[in-house]
Amino acid sequence: MTVTMIDLPDDLVRQIDALARWKRTTRSELVRDLAEREIAASDDLRRRRIRELLAPPAKGYGGRGTEYIREARDSR
Repeated sequence: MTVTMIDLPDDLVRQIDALARWKRTTRSELVRDLAEREIAASDDLRRRRIRELLAPPAKGYGGRGTEYIREARDSR
């Protein structure tokens, strides 16, 4: 496992430590768990958006999938 050093505001470290104590875990374990959950949530959102883009067009929209893809791309 790689050891990483990051800078965090003192108040955030206090909050992390308090939550770690409440969960009866270590600071490292808590931060690792939070990072893994954030990445998983981001991956889930990305997959959901891709499924929406690839889904058949809803009735009444006239198959404007290309427009929606361009709008999504241009909004980034």
